[in-house]
Amino acid sequence: MSITTRNPEFITRRALLGSAAAGAAGMVASSVFPAPALAQGAKLKVGYVSPVTGLFATFAEADSFLLKQVREALKGGIVNNGKTYEVEIIDVDDQTNPDRSTSATQQLINSDEVNIVLAQGALGIKNVSAQCELAGVPSITTMDPWQGWLFPQGGKPDTGFKYANHFFWGIEDIISMPDRRSSADLRRQCRGRTWTSLAIG
Repeated sequence: MSITTRNPEFITRRALLGSAAAGAAGMVASSVFPAPALAQGAKLKVGYVSPVTGLFATFAEADSFLLKQVREALKGGIVNNGKTYEVEIIDVDDQTNPDRSTSATQQLINSDEVNIVLAQGALGIKNVSAQCELAGVPSITTMDPWQGWLFPQGGKPDTGFKYANHFFWGIEDIISMPDRRSSADLRRQCRGRTWTSLAIG
């Protein structure tokens, strides 16, 4: 398996996209999604865009660990219909910058010729999806309520997009959360919470 990284410093993020990378590779190998250049060679290229640096770097803190595990799990490739596909994961830091998300995705598609792009982080995922939809390359994004991803791109819940896919909860789930606890429980929770402050440490 090939290991490619453009992140100057690889730090860590969440188990969600770690398993998604392996699942995405399997879906492409099974031709669930149309993938460019797949027939040209027995290699699956997976692009991964996340905010390793910048304001949202916290959300990428597990990336280093998870991608290491995924690469180890896929080092022998994926077998589908008797054919073994090598898996290469190309990860890119979008620096929590939507413009960087756009250019990184374009490079993954046009230069690296990836078969699928995964991305997480609220600021850049719409740009990733838009570029992939335009180029006809499958994408899977997360870490933003689905309404904030779908509607700004002109999508409709009943039709979605042809190549862009997204999984995350919705605003309705966030709104309903306080209803699951009594007012007394919420008061106790607030009294027991310490907010970041230099004065109290």
